[in-house]
Amino acid sequence: MNIYISIPRRGSKNAFIKRAHEIIRVLQGQYERGSDFRYPTFSLDEDLKRLDLGLSITRLLMCEGAHFAQGWEQDKACRIEHEICKVYGIKIWKD
Repeated sequence: MNIYISIPRRGSKNAFIKRAHEIIRVLQGQYERGSDFRYPTFSLDEDLKRLDLGLSITRLLMCEGAHFAQGWEQDKACRIEHEICKVYGIKIWKD
């Protein structure tokens, strides 16, 4: 299953990237069989460096589910991603 990760875009890009990797490790730990969890097959680090909402939406629409990190409600981009999930029927998980 491809899972999109929506993280509030605040603080430094390095802190954002670190948080993304932490969430991925936690999610991977929740799935005992490695094939149950896949982050989409694109360059995570390159995408995180850009923090581009248009690219994020494109990636979101390629996934079967989305995980929303703590604080997503206060971030405009995360709220947009959440609405897209509702409109397109993408499964939603929250911290």
